Amino acid sequence: MLSSLFASCKIDNIDPYSWLKDVVENIQEFKTNRLYELLLDH
Repeated sequence: MLSSLFASCKIDNIDPYSWLKDVVENIQEFKTNRLYELLLDH
């Protein structure tokens, strides 16, 4: 799972640490119907 995440980040030129840190810090604030906003491709 992690290798897939890192591969997706590499393809999209996204720093995986920064992305994951942002998700962990903000996931509690998001309503269920808005979780898609935390995905890599959004």
